[in-house]
Amino acid sequence: MTLPIPAFAEIRAAFEAICQKRWNGVRGIELFNSGKPGPTVGITMMTHGNEPSGLAPYWYYTQVEPLLPRLHCGKVVFILSNLDAAERYFALPANASMDERISTRGIALNMNRLPEDILTLHNDSRSEVTRVQELAPLWATFDTGMDIHSTSLESAPMIVGHPTVKAELIKGFPIDVLISGISSAMRLKPAFHFYGTQRTDSSHLLIETGSHENPLSFQRAIACAEALLANMGLLEQVFADDAPAVNYLHYAVTSSLYFPNESYRTTEIFPNFAPITKGQILAAGNGAPLLAEHDGHALMCFATGKPPCLKEEALFLSQPVKTLRL
Repeated sequence: MTLPIPAFAEIRAAFEAICQKRWNGVRGIELFNSGKPGPTVGITMMTHGNEPSGLAPYWYYTQVEPLLPRLHCGKVVFILSNLDAAERYFALPANASMDERISTRGIALNMNRLPEDILTLHNDSRSEVTRVQELAPLWATFDTGMDIHSTSLESAPMIVGHPTVKAELIKGFPIDVLISGISSAMRLKPAFHFYGTQRTDSSHLLIETGSHENPLSFQRAIACAEALLANMGLLEQVFADDAPAVNYLHYAVTSSLYFPNESYRTTEIFPNFAPITKGQILAAGNGAPLLAEHDGHALMCFATGKPPCLKEEALFLSQPVKTLRL
């Protein structure tokens, strides 16, 4: 079955539709409940306001293949994570510059780089703080959550697991790149760190579907949602139990690169998975150059050569790629 690809106008319409939905008075949430016991699966979108591909599954399940009649059990929750930043993104003119688009990733914080104590911050009116605090009770119920992202540079799609990638969750995903260890290389916490806190055996993942507004990123997001819900038993299983194992390219992240001051830039705009050699100068500025600690690969370098703020990593460094069969 070939999955449809929504036009950007349909992605915008999906955004406008989910903005009208509420859960316990909180905007930007729609919950589909089968009425039968089963797992709760969360599909979260636009944790970064300029990454619209996560809206594609919501469009698909509300406009193409209505989800509720297909659910065998459990619940599926769609959450527009960074609602304020998403509103800024969709308010941009069609000819907005890259800098203008990047400026809509977040309002006050990067919602995928959160302080661990964010749920206990009081009298803090920053947009992402209040949003995380109102979403956290629902996040906590996830047996499995999938946070859908995209990249500023053209890139192969990726799966990032938390705490690890479980093979039974990703069967049928149209992605053959796995990233591990990335959460440990962050000084702050990704959003999915807060998923499933009421569950004893929850497992969560983040997918990078490709570049931000590439139609194939939209289609890939739909395919991953379909596969995840089938793998969790909520939809009809379309993959044989004895399906052959898949060879994945596995990048084990060991560290991340942080700039000591605003003068630093990466020495080039490293494509995802660019090979790196030990001692290679990765960034330079007013101070000592920043060197690669070992051979490996650069991941998730910013298209501007610098992160939006010094609290964020400029890129990640992985061990040399290996083949992992799952």
